[in-house]
Amino acid sequence: MNKKLVLSVFTILMILASVTFINLVSAQTSNDNQSDGSAPQVSTTIVISQVYGGGGGSTGTYLFDYIELVNISSVPQSLNGLYLQYGSATGQFGSSAGNIFALPNVTLQPGQHYLIQAGSTGSAGVAFPVAPDVITPNLTIAAASGKVVLTTSATGLECGATATPCAANDPRIIDLVAYGTANNAEGGVSVNNGVAITSTQGVVRKSNGCTDTDNNNNDFTVVTAPVPRNMSSPLTPCGGGGTTPRRVPMDFTGDGRTDWATIGVNAGAWRWKVTGNPASPVPNAAFQRAFDYGFTSDVLVPADYIGDRKTDPTVWRPGTPGIFLVGEFPIGPGGVLLDRAIQWGAATDRAIQGGDYDGDGKADYTVVRVAPGTRNLTWFIKSSATGVERAVPFGTLNGVTDDEAKFFPGADFNADGRDELVFVIANPTNGNIIYYVGDAITGVDIMTREFGNFDIDTSVAPGDYTGDGRADFVAVRQTLGNVAIWFIQDSATGAITATPFGIADPGFTNQDIPVRGDYDADGKFDIAVWRPSDQTFYYLRSLSNNTVSDGQQHGAPGDFPLAGLDVLF
Repeated sequence: MNKKLVLSVFTILMILASVTFINLVSAQTSNDNQSDGSAPQVSTTIVISQVYGGGGGSTGTYLFDYIELVNISSVPQSLNGLYLQYGSATGQFGSSAGNIFALPNVTLQPGQHYLIQAGSTGSAGVAFPVAPDVITPNLTIAAASGKVVLTTSATGLECGATATPCAANDPRIIDLVAYGTANNAEGGVSVNNGVAITSTQGVVRKSNGCTDTDNNNNDFTVVTAPVPRNMSSPLTPCGGGGTTPRRVPMDFTGDGRTDWATIGVNAGAWRWKVTGNPASPVPNAAFQRAFDYGFTSDVLVPADYIGDRKTDPTVWRPGTPGIFLVGEFPIGPGGVLLDRAIQWGAATDRAIQGGDYDGDGKADYTVVRVAPGTRNLTWFIKSSATGVERAVPFGTLNGVTDDEAKFFPGADFNADGRDELVFVIANPTNGNIIYYVGDAITGVDIMTREFGNFDIDTSVAPGDYTGDGRADFVAVRQTLGNVAIWFIQDSATGAITATPFGIADPGFTNQDIPVRGDYDADGKFDIAVWRPSDQTFYYLRSLSNNTVSDGQQHGAPGDFPLAGLDVLF
């Protein structure tokens, strides 16, 4: 947050229960093998991205079961000649005609989803938020445990039962997902590590469907009230064969677009204002929320900690220990509910918006501690999925003040599917902007990049502006003339582009605020600003040859854009 504007963090006045803050252990990596010992075949075309079996009953989130597919390749893929087959937890795939469904002759573009509504109508739950692309009475899917295969076979595979498992290298199998207590899982471990799930939960492939290592438990996460996507949903291109797309900051609706969101103050509380961002220039009136959440002495750390691809309104309350208060929007209209309170960090730590440091599709609870004297940094990371805690030494603030450092989440600079530890300093001796990038598991320095000829009034806005799955280095010069200049260095090639966009003001009175995000859902960050003078978002459409978007007014005088947290020095 920028102390020159409205979001300075005050000293907490609440007294919290004292709990020992434990410094931690390293994460463990599973080495589960395929059940038959044969080499796995990672899917490179169409994969199963979601399975939900809680419909058709009296306790589910939705009225129907569903299966969602996605094209993870870089070229169009046809569903013609492909079939879905269902198997019970210990049964054969396609054991009856009702457990087989022939997919229609439909072509999916890269990153395009396909939604199959399956089974019978339940007596509880709601309709899907999007229309199914096809409906079948077949494939009645069990809620707790089961398995689904995408195959080229029109007849039952005659494998999948405990006594007759399918081979991992079966040429008829394109993709296979087993969940709960089901057998025959890819990698030998079903989704949820062999534990049954509930009728309100579904299994969702990580990274918008792009993670595929042929290990079901590693590739999928269990999500309460999962959100299905259809052919009309925003594309989530993978770049071909499993490359992980970047997380979209401030996406409160889960549609792959950064939403219009600002923060203000109301009687000592943070006032959140969020409007959904559709494809059209008109703000989405179907999703407009204004609510109070957290004290102004709390630190704003919104991110997707739950793993449903939606940004969660979240604050960190300093104390001994500190507490992450994770909010969640309920289905339908309304404000925000407290989903969980996680104790993590100490009063003097610096909480940041969590990155996905373990590659499981969920942001992790993260604080950074500056050691007295040496000014060395230690990153304390608590997995939001497993609770595994780690203390990772990386970097130092020796020679700079706390205000001369910015910390960023959601930044994968080497396309390994995990976010890196990223901080940026404004060097007071030469005015340069320096990026430091470290491995979130080992703390090893991965790369350092420096921009010259800047000064303390520069902004930084890292993100994947090229769409290659790697975050890029960005510095925005806002002190020369009246127009801000965006310098973007491609992290893969080192090439630097300079793009004028936005109002510059050395006095910080009328300058635009850079707002990180993907506003047109094309898998690339957009050059974008929020203008305090008219409370309006403007961005260059990367889908439309960098034409300027129509202004999207949102917020009130004195507000600050949530996508602009920690960009200003």
